[in-house]
Amino acid sequence: MDVRVRNVDDPDGLGAYDFSLFWNPGVVDVLGIVGGDAPFTSVTANVNHALGRALFNGYQSQPPPGPTGDMVVARLTLRG
Repeated sequence: MDVRVRNVDDPDGLGAYDFSLFWNPGVVDVLGIVGGDAPFTSVTANVNHALGRALFNGYQSQPPPGPTGDMVVARLTLRG
């Protein structure tokens, strides 16, 4: 599943993101989280399968401006 950010119109673009995702572990599970489109090709993730919680974030290390418009910042693999 793609995690998309849309309509970024700030002149400095998108520099970083931070998401919290919660689910019912009896119904679905997150098997993996990977980076999305450049420059967000790497992601830091903490997935707790028993609690049904994933915290993940990423940033672009280049100086501004970051990307604008629509982009995929992460990709999740789900089972359920």
